[in-house]
Amino acid sequence: MSAGSALHYFHAPGKLLLSAEYFVLDGALALALPCRLGQSLSVFQSVSHVGRITWGSLNQDGTIWFRCQFGWPAFRMLESSSAELSDRLLKIFQLIESAQPSFFKILEKQSIHVVTQLDFDRTWGLGSSSTLIANIGRWADLDSFWLQQSIFGGSGYDIACAMANGPILYRRKEQRASFTHIPFRPNFTENLYFVYLGQKQNSRSGIAHYRSRGRVSELIVGRVDQLTQAMLRAANLQDFEAIIQEHEDLVGDFLQLRKAKEIYFEDYWGAVKSLGAWGGDFVLVTSDRPAEETRQYFKQKGHSTIFEYKALII
Repeated sequence: MSAGSALHYFHAPGKLLLSAEYFVLDGALALALPCRLGQSLSVFQSVSHVGRITWGSLNQDGTIWFRCQFGWPAFRMLESSSAELSDRLLKIFQLIESAQPSFFKILEKQSIHVVTQLDFDRTWGLGSSSTLIANIGRWADLDSFWLQQSIFGGSGYDIACAMANGPILYRRKEQRASFTHIPFRPNFTENLYFVYLGQKQNSRSGIAHYRSRGRVSELIVGRVDQLTQAMLRAANLQDFEAIIQEHEDLVGDFLQLRKAKEIYFEDYWGAVKSLGAWGGDFVLVTSDRPAEETRQYFKQKGHSTIFEYKALII
């Protein structure tokens, strides 16, 4: 969308939450996995159309899915393909200007062109918003966790993934986020797959349902912590399957929701675990059978987007 080389370029990995979904909001220890697929943000400058910010968002194939243009100062909307998205972008710009008053002063002499591009289908739930916020935070030299909480809310694990270069343990307590890199590379990764269910979930709706279930006891949070640590220590596939089955039972019982395996894959030979918001996006599945047989099972069920663990996770 812009000619020439970028003045700034940033790339952030997407995310999958392997443990502590929902309970991470109440301080549970989460195992999170940054993905090889993410989103880039490129910033270009031009001496033409001084005082304008032009924004374009590209799909993974290079097609435009959102574009808008602001006039500065006061961020006047000049054009937009989505009022909802441009309003959200406007809030981000206003937050940047409030924290960094001189950041947009360059527009007194130039224009700014921003181009973002996803590496994945934006319906997959791999973090189109979190990768964007992380990249903008780097561009503006601001705390990406603060930006996310100001715009979207949530636990912040997705922002941590967008800033990480490998699997992490993440905890959020008293509104403070912390994460550490961990060497999570089990010797049975060839038996792990990620399958896209094609049922895009709204994280805010999922969180609202979780909150409606009442207060989470320290006992439950403590058990989630133990299951997260057990995933890291699992010596073989069978142990890992037992752990994720217990995790599914715990979350399902608390939410009073049916598990993904019960709904979609009751006759499947391996384990199935929801990731993040229940009922859609990706699930983790295990299989001790050949890869082609595993893929064929899910394709026959109508799910052709399947990633091997090593192909998707950093």
